[in-house]
Amino acid sequence: MNSKKTIFLSSILCIFAYSLLVFLFKFEKNINFWIIYISEIISILFATGVLYSSLTRKKIKNIVKTVPLDWIAIEYVILQTFIGIYELSTRDNFRNSLLINSIILGVNCIALAIVSTEKNAIDKNEIKVTEKRLFMDSLKDKLAEISINAQNNDVKEKINELEEIVKYSDPMSSSSLTEIEEDIDIKVKILKDQINNSENDVIFNTIEQIKKLILERNRKTKLYKNKSDKEAIENDIIDNRKIIIFIISIVVILTLGIISYYTIILPSSIYNTAEQLLINGKYIEASEKFESLNGYKDSKYKSNLALYEYGEYLLKNKNYNEAIKTFLIINDFKDSEIKVKEIKYQNAKECLDNKEYTKAIEIFKTIKDYQDSSEKLNEAIYNEAEELLENKKYSQAAKKYLSISNYKNSKEKVLEIYNMLGKDDVIYLGQYKGKPIGWQVIETMEHKVLLVASKTIDEMPYNREFKSIEWEESDIRNWLNKDFYNSFDQEEKNKIIKKGNDKVFLLTKDEFKKYKKIKNISTAWWLASNGNENTKASFVDDKGKLNTKGDLVTKLHGIRPAFWLSID
Repeated sequence: MNSKKTIFLSSILCIFAYSLLVFLFKFEKNINFWIIYISEIISILFATGVLYSSLTRKKIKNIVKTVPLDWIAIEYVILQTFIGIYELSTRDNFRNSLLINSIILGVNCIALAIVSTEKNAIDKNEIKVTEKRLFMDSLKDKLAEISINAQNNDVKEKINELEEIVKYSDPMSSSSLTEIEEDIDIKVKILKDQINNSENDVIFNTIEQIKKLILERNRKTKLYKNKSDKEAIENDIIDNRKIIIFIISIVVILTLGIISYYTIILPSSIYNTAEQLLINGKYIEASEKFESLNGYKDSKYKSNLALYEYGEYLLKNKNYNEAIKTFLIINDFKDSEIKVKEIKYQNAKECLDNKEYTKAIEIFKTIKDYQDSSEKLNEAIYNEAEELLENKKYSQAAKKYLSISNYKNSKEKVLEIYNMLGKDDVIYLGQYKGKPIGWQVIETMEHKVLLVASKTIDEMPYNREFKSIEWEESDIRNWLNKDFYNSFDQEEKNKIIKKGNDKVFLLTKDEFKKYKKIKNISTAWWLASNGNENTKASFVDDKGKLNTKGDLVTKLHGIRPAFWLSID
């Protein structure tokens, strides 16, 4: 594989590897990313072009001979790669990336231009030197040919003398010697024609003329040499400077043009378009345009302002949900946080007026600290409880009244309902194994009610170990006051009143006898009293009759928990 093909394939491989790297890390594909990505590709193509064209060139032989063209190209790729990775990792403003990358490209183009023009100047001088020596070399060859063809020894000797003069003449030529060198060339041609065809005197005369012309040329060569070399060098320097200045000017103009376009012209155009969209009420489009400017002028402020005005528009049209979403996006802008609460408040009030109590309650709960939301929340709960009571949904109504027992006459309503529930219905509090637990009200007092499970919630032994046992030491008591107690939520737990040291308990045999309205169930269930032996516990059989003899504590019977519930 030749070198040029290797460079070409290496370039493709580098581009592929770099693309794989940046896309594998899933950088945000914004304008900053594409500026950095394209800059890196340009650096690779830049290096490829330089290396490709410099394969047959030699390194510079003057003051920049230590900076080959390929070194500049490779340095550019390495520098651009590291800066590109840094820019991607910091997610800088795209205008900064554009400025930095353009400067790097410009500097490397200038460096390449300087080195290239210096090299071209050296190559040009080498060509000039070769061309200047060409006349004298050609003259030597012509005289040598004529000498070989000369048959007369005297003529041959004269020509040899002429060759010696040429041999020790200055080989360098210049434009000021053109005329005399043309005369010498004409005379040499005449001599060539005369050799062996003319009299010796004629040939000697021509040789003498050539000799005089060569000596005259040598004299003029010394006269013009220093002056012409100095002028040539100055001309080359001027030419090189002109080329370098031209290239630098083009690079600077292009760089400034690109930077101006992306940092001034394009952002200004987008900014003006966004402002017009904002005036026309196209708030979302305006916000997106302002946001894309990445901090140009007051674009961040204007982006938030567009969303703020959009939120106001949604609020005016009672599109509360979307308005809340919009203001939450700009939570720190102006009074957006207050706006969110105001929207929720107005929405909740509207729901309350429309008797959508459940929805009103949900919203008021999120803004309890705003204006009179806490009072409005109690009003919504009370109204919902009244509606439930009117529809004879006593259990649900009682639970609602209970949650606001200090509001209006809620406490009296709870007692009223619980007195009714003691005969006709159950109230649901807590959950066990994913199902709500129904409770029967068996006693009401001024500040509390006694609840017992309307049916057995589970079956288990009174105590796992067979032994003499009291209620206070039993496994069932421990389970009721720990595991089962956690079936209630925190609000419900806060309303449970202890009976002695028990939060949740089983009824005793005396309590069972006292509360005649306890519903009968077709399952035997434990009581918190011993049987006729301490290894037994009393229970209610499946016919609803009290068994005071009891059953062994390790036997399985149903559990009907009980607890006192505060209505304060």
